Amino acid sequence: MSDNIFRWLGKTVTCRKLAILSVLWVLCVAAFQVRSWYLSDQSTPDAKLYAPSDLRKLLEGWSLNQRRLYAISEVTLDLVFPLIHGFLFSGLIVKLFSEEHYAWKLLFPSLYVVTDLVENITYASLATFDPGIRFWMIANAVYWITCLKFACFSISALLVCCGLLWKFWNCCRNRI
Repeated sequence: MSDNIFRWLGKTVTCRKLAILSVLWVLCVAAFQVRSWYLSDQSTPDAKLYAPSDLRKLLEGWSLNQRRLYAISEVTLDLVFPLIHGFLFSGLIVKLFSEEHYAWKLLFPSLYVVTDLVENITYASLATFDPGIRFWMIANAVYWITCLKFACFSISALLVCCGLLWKFWNCCRNRI
């Protein structure tokens, strides 16, 4: 079954679709900048690692409207963004590597998407209502989910960079 998925990806990923995903990615980044401005240019919980105590201070420092905006953006804008990011990474990996070499590499963008979606829903919940004593347990769990998200993102980005360098190297080598 996975072979069928990889073949389907190889046939459906086009440069035009990657360009559209890139434009959507830029629009999402711009929307995040607007959100950051509204949140008084404070870093959001999903943008860096926060210890549970620091996360609590950050959320308590926001007004009710700021918490609502953050929660809404986590389940709307930040629900779409990981999907765009994941498809963009996956598409680039499919285009940059041969079929026998990209199958296992697609695991990292897929894990990135899943961990980011779980993280977003969890942060939206923490920003919306106070889970009381369970806050520390949930905050610790989401801390490790965020660590895994950053690791999968970093590996995905590294794979894309390595693929680009490999393609560039082969183009230069073939011209000499």
